[in-house]
Amino acid sequence: MQPLLPLFPLPLVLFENEVFRLHIFEPRYKAMLEQVQLVHCPFVVACSLDRELQSLAAKVELISVDQVYEDGSLDITGRCTERVVLTKVVHAASIESYDQAQVETLSFVDDEDKELQLRLKDLLTQIYELSQVGKRVPDKLGSYLDWAHKAGMDLKHEYEMAALTSVSERQLYALNHLKELLYTLEQVENMKNLVHLNGHAKRLSAL
Repeated sequence: MQPLLPLFPLPLVLFENEVFRLHIFEPRYKAMLEQVQLVHCPFVVACSLDRELQSLAAKVELISVDQVYEDGSLDITGRCTERVVLTKVVHAASIESYDQAQVETLSFVDDEDKELQLRLKDLLTQIYELSQVGKRVPDKLGSYLDWAHKAGMDLKHEYEMAALTSVSERQLYALNHLKELLYTLEQVENMKNLVHLNGHAKRLSAL
């Protein structure tokens, strides 16, 4: 039987090998981190969408406790070791304690397509330039972690992408999303140009 692991619901999507940082301030999750440190066990970060716990989650290892504050809250660094499926959730008896879950590993294939990666970089570059976000796309996208949270997806779409079980599937999902986003940005840019031209023509006709 799979062991019960501490469960931490968050409006957050984590991908395999992703390193992340969290500020822990709720009493029950401070207690959870104390237990994690005591027995050196992993914990589960489950995505909460519209306050509903989703079935796909991330199994996480605690890398470090970076700072502990006077009120007992703390900053931590963790790493997602694998994507998992929640097979059982045991709810805490009180709001002062934390939930627990049994999980099974979600299969995953690291079959990154280099051609798709180049197309992703090209689309991201165009989108960044059009939207003037003030950031630059890395010269080399080393893995899906370089673009997964930079593709302008909301939490629901990130969750859907993370549910896919291969890198190439995620690349295709992201490409379709970026194509739609680029089309929308181009339409907005065209509208701005038309508004500008029409305003210029009105000024000329008034002379």
